[in-house]
Amino acid sequence: MTVQRVTPIYDASPTQFLPQLPSEESLETYRDQLLGLIDQLDTPYREIALSILRQYWADFSTRPAALFHHHAYIGGLLKHTACMMTIGQGICDSEQPYLTLLKCIQEAEADHKNELFQASEREMRQFSWDDSFDALYQAAKGIALLDQRPNPNELLLGILLHDIGKLWEYTHAGASTDRFSRLLHVTEEEEELAGIALDPDGVLIGHMPYGCFVLEQTLREEDIRLPRAVYHRLMHMVLSHHGKREWGSSVTPQTADAWYLHAIDLLDARKEKWRQQQGR
Repeated sequence: MTVQRVTPIYDASPTQFLPQLPSEESLETYRDQLLGLIDQLDTPYREIALSILRQYWADFSTRPAALFHHHAYIGGLLKHTACMMTIGQGICDSEQPYLTLLKCIQEAEADHKNELFQASEREMRQFSWDDSFDALYQAAKGIALLDQRPNPNELLLGILLHDIGKLWEYTHAGASTDRFSRLLHVTEEEEELAGIALDPDGVLIGHMPYGCFVLEQTLREEDIRLPRAVYHRLMHMVLSHHGKREWGSSVTPQTADAWYLHAIDLLDARKEKWRQQQGR
């Protein structure tokens, strides 16, 4: 290719040159969906959630949720969080939350069977739902043994927090340069931002501890004191949401809400991956 002329564009956001939401979707739709669900939370959960979004909205609304496997595009984290909160609210509102979760798992199994049926015999690929169902049924078993209804305030706030640490674990062109100093007592350093990538400093800690840092920072800035048990349950959801230590969890789920969050996260992530593969 021979370039004859180059015209500089000064007002273009660098994020527009990165992978985007599907064309039929919009960030505004997921923003409204998210804020509508947060508005239903009780005090002080609503105030905590809104304070987090005010502080970090510019990054939260553009950050991808992963590098490759699911929601790996600008706005992916916003979409993933809004969809998870919608599933969580639906489970909390149902008369039998446990059975509603099992219905979601059944629908996922139907997707998996469809994927197996459509796959070419000579096509060697990793299926979207591989290794998922054992984890999903383990979560269902954990919930059944605990025999507790989910707490909508704690579950939805936990969902908001569970991946917000990816604001520091990941980076991309257009990411704010002061995000570390706004959360931590550190100096900012020059960054060479291009495509979606792991942040060399953020990856040393990972997104789960950063999610806990965000909660602690917000409680202090808003002068909100939670009951000690509530505080630890929220932190536990963030630190356990991958379900297994070998999948990156700091601890394994020990509460019903933690099991629900893990299952919802797995369902939404794998559903998005399945959609992407069906679109190929």
